[in-house]
Amino acid sequence: MLHSPSKVFTGYRVNWTLLILPSSNTQTIFNIHIFKRMKKAPNRVVARYSKALTSYGSHSAKALRWHSYASAAKRYVELVKDLDIKDHTILDVGCGFGDIIPYLLSKHSNFTYTGIDIMPEFIEVAQQRYEGFNFIKGDFWDKSFVQKFDYIICCGTLNGKEWTLSDREKMIKKLFNQAEVGIAFCMIGHFPKPKTKIKKGKIGHIDALKMLKYCLSLTSKVIFRQHYHHDDFTIVLLK
Repeated sequence: MLHSPSKVFTGYRVNWTLLILPSSNTQTIFNIHIFKRMKKAPNRVVARYSKALTSYGSHSAKALRWHSYASAAKRYVELVKDLDIKDHTILDVGCGFGDIIPYLLSKHSNFTYTGIDIMPEFIEVAQQRYEGFNFIKGDFWDKSFVQKFDYIICCGTLNGKEWTLSDREKMIKKLFNQAEVGIAFCMIGHFPKPKTKIKKGKIGHIDALKMLKYCLSLTSKVIFRQHYHHDDFTIVLLK
């Protein structure tokens, strides 16, 4: 059972950054059934990104459905900020062109990175752009992908409008179950609820507080941030 924010938020709030101090861990069981209902989603995702890549080309952040590289950079900074990556393995789910790599390198050079994406065109660009790093064409969300990594990061991949809040919860549980140390993800969403009506588009806006509550059901070691962007938040879960 989840308690109200006033009862569970035992950390410190600074510049809209909420640090949840560790207390106890909660064991979770991954429910694979949600992915059976979502098996058509990869085709829709591929079609959407293929169209963007054709329209904008590999030199534009819009091919990855970002407004700009500056917009993506804000997310990358927050995503890796709390990760102690030295001597650890990292899986980047929905890696796109692999452009988070320089932000990881700014923290430490000794780590093992693997990027995975269902778009072969993205993987081809990433391999050319970041030689020496490992990239694989594949679908992390497929139940057959069971490999574990120390850290798993996921930037924007959970924004598809075809996924409900429940879908995203199951996806986050899979990320967390396959991470040995922790995960970090960012997502389009709000907290508190915006006063103006959200314009419907090709991404799914999520209630950030609901997502935070769910993450606290997986572990008490949670970091939540939304100070860096009016329409985005980052959550880090540690074991």
